[in-house]
Amino acid sequence: MLTARGRELNVRATSRYTPSDGSFLPARVVALFSDSEFCCLKTRPKPVIFGLYGWSPAYGFRYIHPANRRAFELLEPVGKLFEKISEDDDGEWITIRYDEQQFLVRPELFKEIYHKPTFSFGDSVEETTPQPGQYRHFGLISDVFWDEATDTATYQIVERKRKLPKVFQASELRAD
Repeated sequence: MLTARGRELNVRATSRYTPSDGSFLPARVVALFSDSEFCCLKTRPKPVIFGLYGWSPAYGFRYIHPANRRAFELLEPVGKLFEKISEDDDGEWITIRYDEQQFLVRPELFKEIYHKPTFSFGDSVEETTPQPGQYRHFGLISDVFWDEATDTATYQIVERKRKLPKVFQASELRAD
């Protein structure tokens, strides 16, 4: 039991580290007031970690969880930017996300990118300078590609449920 603002709280930690004296709270905490009111304690949000996963079938399938092998192979991950979602307690597997798909993979091939891309999956964007005589494209970011030589991202968007063939630079798009 912890006491906050004169009320006793039943605290259930989602982390392995639970202090006995209540002086430290883990990163993710769910707290319930004793009178059944729900309260969320504010914690600093975990930053999104972006990175590349340079796997190809030549590496073999030991790096990809069996449940994700076929989908990951079809994705062709080389050159695509992933978001690292979580890591298991043993450090044996990490969960990475590309668009709306999540994959369980081994961490050895994940290479963190320290320059955050301008846009991420699902961001609403519009084209800043359309081709002469063409309408401006509006859509959602569906693909993020990373050029290691220049440390820059390029983007593909979906407009009205249709993926546009053009790949945009960040300077060609703005948040909608």
